Amino acid sequence: MQELLRYQDIDARIRKLETKINESENRKNAGSMQAIVKSCQEEIGKLDSVANMLVEKYEQATVLYNEFVKKLEKLEKDIASLGDENLGALQETVKSVTKNAEVLESNIEMLQKKIEAANKKHNEMMKKATIARGKYDEYKAVFLKEKATCEPEIQRLKLELAKQGEKVKPTLLTKYKTKVEGKMFPVLVQENKGMCPSCRMQIPAGKLVELVKTGIIECENCGKMIYKL
Repeated sequence: MQELLRYQDIDARIRKLETKINESENRKNAGSMQAIVKSCQEEIGKLDSVANMLVEKYEQATVLYNEFVKKLEKLEKDIASLGDENLGALQETVKSVTKNAEVLESNIEMLQKKIEAANKKHNEMMKKATIARGKYDEYKAVFLKEKATCEPEIQRLKLELAKQGEKVKPTLLTKYKTKVEGKMFPVLVQENKGMCPSCRMQIPAGKLVELVKTGIIECENCGKMIYKL
């Protein structure tokens, strides 16, 4: 039993160091900055698509507007050469073309503003991503230093754990590892006043007798390995 308890103690020390690494604030902060960079990149991609679409519409509207302007200029020349009998109809055409040109001009101005807004947002996202990327590098560098200080001890303890495992009864070690793989830790708990200290359930009398004889039983409720020294 003592050998398995020693094994669990080494295992616990490894887990403590690994938890220290996994729960590092610098690791979490680096992850947050990475998420911001990814979010910005996705937003930039969307903005680029919107901007390209707006530019395409702007160019199309500009071409159409220029065509209306040329048509208007021609109509104005035609007015000067026409007689009074055809002047009214032509003037109505001029008004229609002028109105269409004004609508297009308004649309062009609106598209310009939208393009400017998209570009501004794009620049903001680029700036945000650059700042986040810089902070990510800072947090990551500090985290890697933290990890580097723990890794040698973790590796040393893993070697010690492997050696200690050779001293444990194979059936007990297999059962221990199976429970650990099932996300149970600690596996071994000491009997306390006839109860399992993990789930606080009373140990049946028959099981208590077995515990006294063998020094270890399995809790019928939570599955922990209860020992008695």
